[in-house]
Amino acid sequence: MERRLLLALGLSLLVISLWSVLLQKLSPVPSAPQGVIQPNSLDFKDLEKESPPSSAYIYTTEDYQIHFFEEQGAIKEIIFNKYKNYRFFLNEAFSLAMKELLFKLDSSVSEKTPTFLYQDEEKRITKRFIPGYPDYLLGLELGVRNLSGQTLVLDLPLVLGVFNLNLPVQKRGFQEIYLQGKQRDIRISFPRKEIYLPQVSFVGWRDRYFCLIVSLENPPEEYAGFIKKSPAKEFKMGMEIKRIMLKPQQEILFKFRIYLGPQDLKILEKIEPAWSVLVHYGFFDPLTKILLKVLGFFYRIVKNWGIAIVLLSLLIYLVLFPLSLKQMRAIKEMTVLQPKIEELRLLYKDNPQRLHKEMMELYRKYKINPLGGCLPLILQMPVFLALYQGLTRSIALKEGSFLWIKDLSEPDRLFILHTGLPIIGKEINLLPILFIITIFIQQKLSILSTGVGPKEEQRLMSIFFTIFLGIVFYHLPSGLVLYWFINNLLMLIFHLRFRGLR
Repeated sequence: MERRLLLALGLSLLVISLWSVLLQKLSPVPSAPQGVIQPNSLDFKDLEKESPPSSAYIYTTEDYQIHFFEEQGAIKEIIFNKYKNYRFFLNEAFSLAMKELLFKLDSSVSEKTPTFLYQDEEKRITKRFIPGYPDYLLGLELGVRNLSGQTLVLDLPLVLGVFNLNLPVQKRGFQEIYLQGKQRDIRISFPRKEIYLPQVSFVGWRDRYFCLIVSLENPPEEYAGFIKKSPAKEFKMGMEIKRIMLKPQQEILFKFRIYLGPQDLKILEKIEPAWSVLVHYGFFDPLTKILLKVLGFFYRIVKNWGIAIVLLSLLIYLVLFPLSLKQMRAIKEMTVLQPKIEELRLLYKDNPQRLHKEMMELYRKYKINPLGGCLPLILQMPVFLALYQGLTRSIALKEGSFLWIKDLSEPDRLFILHTGLPIIGKEINLLPILFIITIFIQQKLSILSTGVGPKEEQRLMSIFFTIFLGIVFYHLPSGLVLYWFINNLLMLIFHLRFRGLR
């Protein structure tokens, strides 16, 4: 790997490593009109109180387990059996941010539709969950009945998720809230302000692999999505139905459509194409989705995600091969010209303008583009960044194995030590070590083939970035490291074949 490619890759990884931390301070939050909170509406003074202890109720199917908080009639988490018992934490999903509501499981209703009931002198509130829909769909029927002799006016603020700012940045960086409104959309990774968006089409919440999407069927005129601050550095997001007016003994029923499942574009587009906008991979989102589709195509052929990643790496290398060849030729030309450039630098060391002019004349004389080796690197960086985002979020790798690797979404963990070591911890991950070895070999081959060694500061910089890459790659998903290891092997073969070293 050439020094400039190593430098570019190292800088890119440095940006990625710091990105989630910087977002906490620099993330712009769209301004949103603040809603007027009605007397019976969302009162976040109530949310500042700790939630009462709640009994657990578990609903089990072949695909997943839903863990409920009984007293809140809320979903704490969902465990996906198919994906190695992955736990998707929702905390208080579908709880009502209203005063002193303690629900009870309604044992008179079938266990196939978990139903929670709250009743006082004024009202009866029921929450009936309807699992059994295909493709991770759930239904929720939220009913309110006026038991008093007077007209009842209230709001129903339904909390759908809790963004915990106390989580480690590695986990918090994958969380995201999405509100799709009729006039505009809001996507937030690090909420810092409260937001109120009238008339939302749906509300979405996701972590690294899974997501929650909620839409209201036949919504009333006054409803909105919200993100509100609650205690201990938490933000609660959800949907609020406002100004419900019920005459004595009148009952109203709201129906919600819920998706609780993997961030799989095929599934989401099949259920509701508009929901697929929740799955987003950052600035290079279109390119990432194309690369993941190609990866899926290879998987359907070979039936192994590890081999599919190897084939994807080979394909990208072949596509970018003309650029690599152009880069190598440019570096070779610059190496031949280096002695003349050094002579000019010594001759005009006190005259920078003359030095620049003479160097440009030298490039024109030998028909050399000094940027010829840089342009290919610039074009390769979007591919790297797009793959980084795609492979680190790909749920497909969660169920993939390859050779000694049991889970391509985790470090390869060849074996575990009893005592942890500095930086690397207890895990011995073989792929990152092999990756770094290929970088050192490429550096040596570059020096041998050109006959020109780097200056001392360049050599130290190369060593520094190689070590930096090793530290960053060491705990990355093995699927991503596998891609770059194969890419380095192909580049190593390129060096041996086209530079006359056998």
